[in-house]
Amino acid sequence: MLSVAVKDFKAKLSEFINTLNKTGEPIFLTKHGKVIAKITPCDEKTAWEEIRKEMAGSVLKYDNPTEPVGLEDWESLK
Repeated sequence: MLSVAVKDFKAKLSEFINTLNKTGEPIFLTKHGKVIAKITPCDEKTAWEEIRKEMAGSVLKYDNPTEPVGLEDWESLK
């Protein structure tokens, strides 16, 4: 388990990301000695499948794909 302080993580971000990609092991970020976040590698296929499921059925009407969308064309999301 790799545990690193946020300030150290910021200072060596590229190094830690390379380690994450190489080992696949999560990195636990700490602040004042307490774990506040867990960084894990992203499985591109799984991430894309999750996005597709969330977006499925979200396009209700697509008449003119080359036309710009104006502010009045957006519906508010609840």
